[in-house]
Amino acid sequence: MSIGLALEDRMCVQRGSSESLCVSLARSEAALCEKLEELGVKEADVVVWQVQGIAWGRWQDGALRLAGDAAKKCALWLELRIFNEEEELHLKKSGGQWIGRRRKDGAGEMVEYIDSISRFWGERNEEARDVPGGYMKFEDAARKLTQMLPRVEGQARYYGLVTRSYIGYEATGQAGYTDYRYVRIAAADVEGGMEDGNAR
Repeated sequence: MSIGLALEDRMCVQRGSSESLCVSLARSEAALCEKLEELGVKEADVVVWQVQGIAWGRWQDGALRLAGDAAKKCALWLELRIFNEEEELHLKKSGGQWIGRRRKDGAGEMVEYIDSISRFWGERNEEARDVPGGYMKFEDAARKLTQMLPRVEGQARYYGLVTRSYIGYEATGQAGYTDYRYVRIAAADVEGGMEDGNAR
């Protein structure tokens, strides 16, 4: 989904099936990898909130790799999301365990949802297009921020995170979001936008 498509669709309500299962496991890389294998996750993007910052990475070929070969110190991880088009594993630190849920689309009950895209700060660094390990470098000079995101197809200047929000209804009929998950990283250029990338 590009930002143009999101604007064109005006974030339409869609329908599909989805299920959510509670997950609890030991807070270690080995336990996490074992759980991903058990769930049948083949490839996915990863984002980890650490004590010292945020790191992006990939789950691929039965291994968890962080951008720039960052050291994986699970003791410093507070939260993580491992996601692809079909599913997401969202876990938070709770003592010596990871507690959270797995949300899988294409299974379970029918639900309504809305996809939206939020643009990352900064823009893709043209000089660092091919960062080793399959990543792209983003820089926001004004904020002095740099981050490495998993590389996706295309040659956009701006990219964003596509998020799927699931809709539920109260007994009174009041609608609201009951859960959300990350879906993918996608191009977020706005055709006809201003130089800073904001839509007119």
